[in-house]
Amino acid sequence: MILYSDEWLKKGYKSGPRKSIDNGQPIDYRYWYDGDRKIGATIDFEYAEDAHYEFLWEDFEKLITLWGGESNFLSSMQAFFAQKQPYYIFCDFLEKNGIEYKRIVYF
Repeated sequence: MILYSDEWLKKGYKSGPRKSIDNGQPIDYRYWYDGDRKIGATIDFEYAEDAHYEFLWEDFEKLITLWGGESNFLSSMQAFFAQKQPYYIFCDFLEKNGIEYKRIVYF
């Protein structure tokens, strides 16, 4: 599977710094840019199931809006991922809300 980030790197796009969700889970996210324009985002579950979710900006913006906008986004993510087995229900949540993504899992 070709991920969005594979294409972004080929095009010379850059990622911003990783932002930790910091709720005791090894989860972080970052935005990707073409110059100053946001083109996508990634959410990485580094140690739990080692899964990486990638979103085009339009789809990630839907998630931000769904979780109360940019000012509430981090706290909403923290609350969601504090649930029991958040790694397994995240795909279902995204699909239920019509948010497109790509995912790769390393076992």
